[in-house]
Amino acid sequence: MREFGSYFCRFGGSSAASAIVAGFVSLGRSLGEIPDCADGPAARNWLLSRCVRIDTDEGSFLYLSWSGKVSFPDLYGL
Repeated sequence: MREFGSYFCRFGGSSAASAIVAGFVSLGRSLGEIPDCADGPAARNWLLSRCVRIDTDEGSFLYLSWSGKVSFPDLYGL
C-alpha cells in the first residue's frame, strides 16, 4: 500500500485493511449513512457503494473512497 506512506509499508494486508474498513463503517454509522439496525450484509453493500474501481496492468480492484475520487500522490495518472 505505497500510497499511505512508510507506516503501511510495514503494516499491511488484512491487518491494515480491517482497521481501515472498521473506521470507514464507524464514520458511515456516525453520519447516519448506515442505519443503527443495519446488519453485516447491509454494511458490506454500503461499503461496496463507496468503492471506486481502479484498472491497472495487473487487473482491476475496488478502492474505498469517501468522495468518489482517489488520489495517489506517488503514482501519476491516478
